[in-house]
Amino acid sequence: MRKLIPLLVAVLLTGTVWAQAPQKMSYQAVIRDGGGLLVTNQVIGMEINIMQGSQTGTIVYTETQSPTTNENGLVSIEIGGCTSFNTINWATSTYYIETKTAVVAPLTTYTIAGVSQLLSVPYALNAKTAESITGTITETDPFYFGSQAVNITANDITNLSNLSGTNTGDQDLSGLATTASVTTALNLKVDKETGKGLSTNDYTNADATKVSNLSGTNTGDQDLSGLATTISVTTALNLKVDKEAGKGLSTNDYTTAEQIKLAGIATGAQVNVKPDWNAASGNVAEILNKPTIPTAADGSETKVTAGTSVTVTGAGTVASPYVINSTVSGSGTHYLGEEYLGGIIFNLYTTSDGTQHGIIVSKTETTATWSGSSLVGADRTEDGAYNMNLMPTGAGTARTWVETLGAGWYLPSVDELSILWHSRYYVNKTARAISSTLLSSTATYWSSTEYSAPHAFYFTFYTGNPNYNMKTTPSSVRAVRAF
Repeated sequence: MRKLIPLLVAVLLTGTVWAQAPQKMSYQAVIRDGGGLLVTNQVIGMEINIMQGSQTGTIVYTETQSPTTNENGLVSIEIGGCTSFNTINWATSTYYIETKTAVVAPLTTYTIAGVSQLLSVPYALNAKTAESITGTITETDPFYFGSQAVNITANDITNLSNLSGTNTGDQDLSGLATTASVTTALNLKVDKETGKGLSTNDYTNADATKVSNLSGTNTGDQDLSGLATTISVTTALNLKVDKEAGKGLSTNDYTTAEQIKLAGIATGAQVNVKPDWNAASGNVAEILNKPTIPTAADGSETKVTAGTSVTVTGAGTVASPYVINSTVSGSGTHYLGEEYLGGIIFNLYTTSDGTQHGIIVSKTETTATWSGSSLVGADRTEDGAYNMNLMPTGAGTARTWVETLGAGWYLPSVDELSILWHSRYYVNKTARAISSTLLSSTATYWSSTEYSAPHAFYFTFYTGNPNYNMKTTPSSVRAVRAF
C-alpha cells in the first residue's frame, strides 16, 4: 500500500488566483511507499477530484497529472488547468478535494489517499464577482477645485490635441530659434579673425565658398590637411624620421633589425606582451630601445604560483606550458547538514552539468515583525529572495535583521520554510555539534510570502503547516541563502 501524506492541508492559492483566467490552486504532498520510505525523484500518476456538498458528493471537476517528486519526496502541482475549473461556483456550497496517486506502472492504477475539505483559502476564487459594479458613483473629491487643472480652457485643450510629431502649423516655435547657421553668421557680418561685426568684405570669395561647402559629408572641396597630425610607424620610416632627434634624415639611421621591429609593430605581427611596446604615446626611439620582442610567450611575462587547493606544473614555456589543477573534489561532495558558507545546508540538488546547488540556513535567529499593512507584491511562494526585496525595512523588522548578515541572505518563502521543516533534523544535528542556535520545534517562523494587505504567511514547526498572521506580530526569523 502506498501512502500520500498531504503537506498543506489548506490548499494554497497561487499568485494567479486574482487573474481573469485561468484560476488555479497550488497543492503539495510528500509521497511515501508501503515501507514508509520517501518516493524521491520519480514520476508518479495523480488524479484530483473536487466534490460538492460532502466527501462523497457530486464530482464537479476532475483532472489527472504526472508530476515528479523531488529529492525530499515532495510533489508540487497546480490544480485548475482544465476549462471546467472556472465554472465552479465556490459561493454556493462546501467543496472537498480527493487525491489519488500511483507510484508504479501503470500510473493510472491509483491508491486512494484521502479526502479533505477545502477551507477558506480557496474561496478567494469567489472574489472574481467583485469585477462588476452597478449603480452611480458621485465624485466628491474636496481637493479637485484646488487643482491647476480647473484653469485649463477649451482653447488649451484644442492646442494640446494639435501637438504631434508633425508641425500642423499652429505651434509657436519661435523660442527655439537660438542657433544661427553659417550663412546667417556671414549675413550678420561676423569678422573671421576677431569676431567683431564688420562687412562681408572681410571674407574673400574663397573663404565664403569654403564656409558654404561645410557639411556633414565631405564634398571634396574642404581642406583637411591640418587634421593630419598622426602617423603610423611605417610612415615614420617613409618620412625618414631620425630615431634619436626626430629630424628628417635617411632610413640608414635605422638598422635592419630596428626596421623589422617597427614594421612588425605596425602590422601587429609582433606579439604585444609588454604594453608599452605598442603604446599610443612616446617616440620611435623609446619603442626601439625596449628589449627584443619574443616571437611567442615563453613564460617570462607572467609568474604563476600555486594557491589553496591549486597546483601548478610546467615551466611556462612553449615546450612546457603551465598546467593549473584544482585539488577540490568535483560534484557530489556536499551533504544535508553540512556547515557551509556561514550556515547549514538543508536542501540539495544537482544540475545537468553535474554541479551541486542548494539552500543554506543561518546559524542564528531573532524575533521580529514582518511590518506594514499594505500589499507590496511579495506573493511568490517559492522565491524568498524576490519577496524580501519588496518587504519594508525599519527597526525591529525581519528584513532589516536579515540584511545585517550580509549580501546573499534573504527571508525564506513559505515553500522554502516547508523544505527547511522537513530537513530540520539534519540542521539541528549540526547545530548541536557546532553550538549554534537550534531550530525550535514549537516556533512559528515568518516567511517572506504575503497573504493579504495586513497579513503574511508563517510556518508552524510544531505541526509542519503554514498559516497567516498580522504583519505587525513578532515571530521567529531565520535567514537563508542559495549556492
